[in-house]
Amino acid sequence: MNAPYRVLAAVALVVFAVSQIVVLIELLHDGESGAIFFLVPFAVIAVVVAGLLTSVNRAWTAIVGLVVGVATFLMDVPYIWHIAEFGRAWEFVPITLALCGSGFGAAFAAADLVQRRRGAALDAPPAVAAGFAGVLAVVAVLVVMSFAVDASRADDVSASDRQGATVVTMEDYDFRPDGLELSAGKPARIVLENEDFGTHTFTIKGTDVDVEVAGGDEELIEFTIGSPGEYQLRCDIMGHEGMKGTVFVR
Repeated sequence: MNAPYRVLAAVALVVFAVSQIVVLIELLHDGESGAIFFLVPFAVIAVVVAGLLTSVNRAWTAIVGLVVGVATFLMDVPYIWHIAEFGRAWEFVPITLALCGSGFGAAFAAADLVQRRRGAALDAPPAVAAGFAGVLAVVAVLVVMSFAVDASRADDVSASDRQGATVVTMEDYDFRPDGLELSAGKPARIVLENEDFGTHTFTIKGTDVDVEVAGGDEELIEFTIGSPGEYQLRCDIMGHEGMKGTVFVR
């Protein structure tokens, strides 16, 4: 199977565009409508550049593809740790698609430029094209498996465990309620309900309370804070810095 490097780069950039749509679905579900103005342009740029790569056989289109591929890859590198969250599809899938799409897009665009400079054939060797197809197939299988594992993993707190516990809901990147009153030196029982797709943490600064709750999960936590005062409650996931509350310990 012969395919020009620029066409392979175009396919890869479309994969990146798909990753942005997945993130957009997640954020819109979680009440972050402003994400449209950030993610849609990246998806559109990737698709437009992919169209140029497939329709215009010029060095400048490969240069544009290389720039977009490198820029988007570097943009996603800080979130690479999400790859370890295979059982949490809304963490694993977007970053996997994004890094695969942007990385291969940049690599194939660079290969096209190198071949042009050498005056060599612009078609990728059949083994390269087949290998890329194989990688996409593996990624597709992993995406399906990740969603399947995620769907089967949801944890719920039983009705008996809820008795006497305070319920804190994590939804639309907010804690509800965002203010908690606890008694110093007395055990607190809290049911955490994450209604968003993505993972959140229930972190009380200045204490050892730092609990991670996956999207759609519930968890019962018990802890004691010995010293009275006001403690900041927040989610420590990158990008969730605005998710805050206050714990008042009397």
